[in-house]
Amino acid sequence: MSANTLGMRFKVGAIVAVFCIAASAQANGAMGLGLEMWDLRYWFAYVVAIIALEAWLIGRWLKISWFKCILISVLANSITGSLCSVWNPLASLLHWNIVGSQTNPSPFPNAIALLTLFAIPSGWVESVIWRWAAKTNDVWPFVKHVLMVHLITVPVGLVILLIPEHPYRGLEATTDYSRRRDVMRVEQALQDYVMVNESLPKSNAVKGIASELAEFAMNRDEHELALTFYVPELTRFNTGERWEHPFEVNPDLVGKHLDTEYGGVGEEDWVWYIRRPDTGIGYGWGFVVDVNSWNIKFEHDFEKLYGP
Repeated sequence: MSANTLGMRFKVGAIVAVFCIAASAQANGAMGLGLEMWDLRYWFAYVVAIIALEAWLIGRWLKISWFKCILISVLANSITGSLCSVWNPLASLLHWNIVGSQTNPSPFPNAIALLTLFAIPSGWVESVIWRWAAKTNDVWPFVKHVLMVHLITVPVGLVILLIPEHPYRGLEATTDYSRRRDVMRVEQALQDYVMVNESLPKSNAVKGIASELAEFAMNRDEHELALTFYVPELTRFNTGERWEHPFEVNPDLVGKHLDTEYGGVGEEDWVWYIRRPDTGIGYGWGFVVDVNSWNIKFEHDFEKLYGP
């Protein structure tokens, strides 16, 4: 094989690699939930593997060369991703979980639904590209075969994406953010509770605190309220909150009496009341209480929450 031939193949290989990355990146507009959901290292491995698998399965059926199939598969996936990213009204909706909620996702069923849902329109669009490459007008056989291949890749994709023990790194982060958005409601509920009871909640666990606060949080379900006080950890076949990582409650403040009549008068003495467990990443949030008054506030300053 000549040096020129090797150089040409290397250039073509580089172009293919760039297109593979581009295909996954372009899919961000339509499959933003997928990109937000997974460990990105395995997501990109999934993209490359699916492009190769589609090329092999469809190429064998069409009996065309492997190299040509790869180029067609890359082109088809890039076009699909680009078209989907243009459909912005639809794309924005896809950042919501299909199964489960923003604060309590059900990642494994959601992953199955997500990959299956997008296999259908993706296969339909890509069948046009494959039919064009094969230079035929037989519509239905191509649609049927390409759709079948896309559905076959769903379990294969799941196998790749579920390799790590904690595959839903992106979804854990977005879930944590979604739960944090409820802090204003919790803060107000805590203040209202203190004004009525002249003390902090009597429970020493966050589930019990959520139960006590439920009537002060616009009658919000205590189950949903309790989610605010849990760190999400999503495992491979997770179908909802596992309730294994609760926030910490300061035992010295459980049921503590607070002077509501003279609240805010005198020197402030802020002490942490509820806080996210310190995981060693220098990030956390919670609630602090001025023990000389009835004031309660949200706090995200790491030193104030975890300092001496």
